[in-house]
Amino acid sequence: MAQVSVSSPSVWAIETPKEIKAAIQERQLPDQTRNWFSDETSPLFDFPQKITGESVWYGEDLENDLDKWMYHLNQEEINEIDAAVHNFLSSKTPLIRLAERNSKELFPLPNFGKILREKRDAHLLNGTGLWLIRGFPIHKYNAEERSTLFLGVGSHLGAPVSQNGKGHLLGHVKDLGSDPANPDTRIYTTHERQWFHTDGCDIVGLLCVQISEAGGKKKNRMLKFHVCLCL
Repeated sequence: MAQVSVSSPSVWAIETPKEIKAAIQERQLPDQTRNWFSDETSPLFDFPQKITGESVWYGEDLENDLDKWMYHLNQEEINEIDAAVHNFLSSKTPLIRLAERNSKELFPLPNFGKILREKRDAHLLNGTGLWLIRGFPIHKYNAEERSTLFLGVGSHLGAPVSQNGKGHLLGHVKDLGSDPANPDTRIYTTHERQWFHTDGCDIVGLLCVQISEAGGKKKNRMLKFHVCLCL
């Protein structure tokens, strides 16, 4: 997982502050989160009453129009990415260099790079807000190669930004046995579920290394549009 800063909201209703506070009381939330969402000086209470545009959709909308947000790599694009990975590694350039601005020159993608930037603007920033790339044989690559590939492709979308106080630019979503009750623990290093949340960046990237044994269930739609369902 990586977060990227690029250098754009689109329909659900928001309740009154009184209704929001009532809903918060019904949920098991950390005190810090509860206090923030109960504070009427919070930006939450200045949220627009209605959002319209391309970023408003239901799951079935996407299921019925896969070509709108799903991209299948062809062999030429796979070869181009593969060459960029191995050329970077053979150069012995430190991986951290891919975290620098304009680092895409270190990971050249003459053709696919243009597509990445086009899709970034059309889908991620001004469209549905998501874009899925499929077809890359990730199982053939080791951890170092996957990290290089991920940061290298990401360099064509924006500049990576730190995800935590330790300055991590790349995080592995894996149960490391961390204590979920510890406020300093990143939940993605535990076996606990993730709350719906928003990261402080323009783009969040995820690379699926393997299919999970369980989870990933979805609901067709929320029973009721409510801001607190996103906590």
